[in-house]
Amino acid sequence: MTESKHTPSLRSLNWPCGLAHIAVALLVFSSFFHNTPALFWTGCILLLLAGAAKRPQWQAVRPALWPMIPFSLIATASLLWSVAPAESWTFLKREILPPVLIVTLLASYPHPRLLVTATLTAGLAVVLNGFLYSPVLPDVLRDLHKAWSYYDPGVGDLSTVLLFILPLAMLCRPRPGILRVLFLVAWVLGITLVGYLTSNRMFWVSLAIGLLVYTPLSGKLSARQTGFALIGIAAAVFLLSVNTPKSGGLQGDQLAKLESTYTHDVRWQIWQYWAEIIAERPLLGYGYGRDLSADYNHVDKTAHPVSRNPLVSHAHNLLLNVYASLGLPGLMAFAYMIISWIRLFSAGLRHTVSRKSAVAGLLLMTILISKNLTDDFYTRGPLILFWVLLILIYNHMRQRLPQS
Repeated sequence: MTESKHTPSLRSLNWPCGLAHIAVALLVFSSFFHNTPALFWTGCILLLLAGAAKRPQWQAVRPALWPMIPFSLIATASLLWSVAPAESWTFLKREILPPVLIVTLLASYPHPRLLVTATLTAGLAVVLNGFLYSPVLPDVLRDLHKAWSYYDPGVGDLSTVLLFILPLAMLCRPRPGILRVLFLVAWVLGITLVGYLTSNRMFWVSLAIGLLVYTPLSGKLSARQTGFALIGIAAAVFLLSVNTPKSGGLQGDQLAKLESTYTHDVRWQIWQYWAEIIAERPLLGYGYGRDLSADYNHVDKTAHPVSRNPLVSHAHNLLLNVYASLGLPGLMAFAYMIISWIRLFSAGLRHTVSRKSAVAGLLLMTILISKNLTDDFYTRGPLILFWVLLILIYNHMRQRLPQS
C-alpha cells in the first residue's frame, strides 16, 4: 500500500506542461534557422495538445488576439482582388496563420517558466549561429560548417532575432548576486558579438534606438544620469554602426565615408521606385505577399536603373511592403495592431509589479519598428520569434497585473 501511494500518476507528472515547454523550445529554435518548418509545426501541434489536455485560460486570448483580427481579415480578403491569388494564399499560410496560432495557443496556456525555456533555447541558438559565422574554424570542422550552412538564416534575419531576444535579459535574470552579473554579461556579449559577425549596420542602429527607449523607461537612473547615458549610447552605437566590416570602417575622409554609407544608400532609390509601384494600386494593393508587388507591376523600369538591382524584390521598408500588398486599409489595420500592443504594454507601466514586463514588451516593439525601417523582416524566423516572445512577455505582465 505504501508503494502504491508514492507511485506517480499521469496527472501528477503534469505532462501538458512538459509539452508546452518542448513546444516553445521548438518554436524559438526554429526561428533562428532557415528550412526548419517541421520544427515549427511540431511545436504548434505540441502546444495544441498541451492546451487541450489542460483547461486553457480563454479569457486571456481576447485582448491578445483582437488587435490581429482586422489585419488578418484584410490580408485574407485580399485573395478576392489579388493579382496572383495562388501566391497570396502561400504567403497567408506562411505569415498570417502562424502568428494567429501562436497568439491563440500561447495566450490560452500561460506558464511562468516558459520564458526560461525560451531564454535557454535562444542562448543555444545564438551559440550555434556564432559557430556558423565564426571567421576562424579548425579545418576538421569545415565539413560540419558546410552542413550547417543549409540552415543559415542570413545576416538580416539573424541580426533581427538577436535583437528580439534582448528583452529576455530583463525577465529571466537569476536572483541577485554573481550569477545575475555573469548572465547579463554573457547575454549581452553573445548578442553583440554575433551581431557584429553579421556585419549588419542596422543591427547597431536598432540596438541604439532600443536602448534609448529602455533607459528612461527603466526608472533606475536619475535625470542627469539618464541624459549622459543616452548621449553615450547614441555616440557609441553610431560609431559601431559605421565601423562594421561591411561598411569598411572609418578610414580616410570620415565625412565622405559617412555620406557614402548613409546618404548614398541605394534604399533611397528603391523607395522612390516603390512609390511608383504603390501609386498604380493605392487603394487595395496587389494582394497579400510582398513579391506580388515586385512581379506584377507595370512601372517603366527603363526609367529606374535601380530596378535591375536584386534588392528591389521588395520595398526594404515594412510599412511600404504592407501598403503595396494591402493598400490603405491594410496599412491602417497593421498600424492599429502595432499601436494596440504599444498601448497594452504602456498600461503595465502604471503598476510597479508589472513595470519590468511592460518595459520589456515596449523594447520588443521598438526593436520591431526600428529594425524594419530599412528592410522587411516581418517574415520567416523573425516573424515567429517576435510573436512567441510578445505573447510570453504579455503573459508575464498579465499575471502580475491586478485582477481588476
